[in-house]
Amino acid sequence: MGCKVSDTKCYRKARPCRGFIRDTILDWDQDLPRNELRWADKYSRECDLAICLGTTLQIEPAGSLPFLTKKVNSGRVVIVNLQPTKFDPKADLVIHDYVDNVMTLLCKTLDVKLETYDPSSDPIKTRPSMEWRR
Repeated sequence: MGCKVSDTKCYRKARPCRGFIRDTILDWDQDLPRNELRWADKYSRECDLAICLGTTLQIEPAGSLPFLTKKVNSGRVVIVNLQPTKFDPKADLVIHDYVDNVMTLLCKTLDVKLETYDPSSDPIKTRPSMEWRR
């Protein structure tokens, strides 16, 4: 979902900023953006391979999308997740490891050059810390 601005105002008491919180995750009770969901459904039905990275596939309807490629297109599904998921038996390949490890090996195998990670340019790591008060 990225760092989208939410409807929640900043609740910092020490020095209020009057801004809005940026959300970096998709919560269970939030709907997926409709247009993106339509595109995901379309491409899930057309692809030959669905690779699921770092997800338990439990949030619906997104969790069902990778399996449309098997159902509609006789495609294959790969799940890469550190822990087992209840969908592992449905996948054609399951890898229990960190996504970073798997993607690094895949890029190396495909001769894709990766840039060195710079935490100072990571918007999640560089945002100002929040004061958590009750």
